[in-house]
Amino acid sequence: MRTKSGHYRHAAFVLLILMLFTLSGCGETYPIHDYEIDRDKHPGWHFYEGSQYVEHLEVSFSGTGLSGSDPAERATYLVFESSGAAKTYYKKCIKDCKDSEAEIYERGTNWFISHVPHTYDAEITRMYYLDQNVIICADVYIAMYNTLGDSDSINNSDMKEYILDNHGEMRESVMELFS
Repeated sequence: MRTKSGHYRHAAFVLLILMLFTLSGCGETYPIHDYEIDRDKHPGWHFYEGSQYVEHLEVSFSGTGLSGSDPAERATYLVFESSGAAKTYYKKCIKDCKDSEAEIYERGTNWFISHVPHTYDAEITRMYYLDQNVIICADVYIAMYNTLGDSDSINNSDMKEYILDNHGEMRESVMELFS
């Protein structure tokens, strides 16, 4: 038979184990400075190191003939060393949009769609989706202008639903490029 203090100790122990289990996923780090993409296995994919706000890798597809056919290839992936670093960058993106008075058209728990601030000769509407240590970015609408009065536009509005439905698989795919 357990005493009252024995129940409290048992409950405290279980609570401690649950907290450690929950926090263990939050602390995972990814050695992004050691990452390389095997170009033979993944032709058309490339990356470079970015440092705006927080260090990260910017991963995108530029394969010939295939670009644009697969929605996952039309996105850009920002890969961070941790979920916390990705969240910091994500929050800074929202703040930058607000500070520059760029319109945020839609917003969800881990995503938003906004006019991209500080762009000239173009109007870009971009979606940002935060998934663990990766931010998926996709231009959902682009209108380009030049001094001759010409204009061109690209409508990728299908990307919103695609990302909302497939962000987990998209994140896994980009992380597998580095394995």
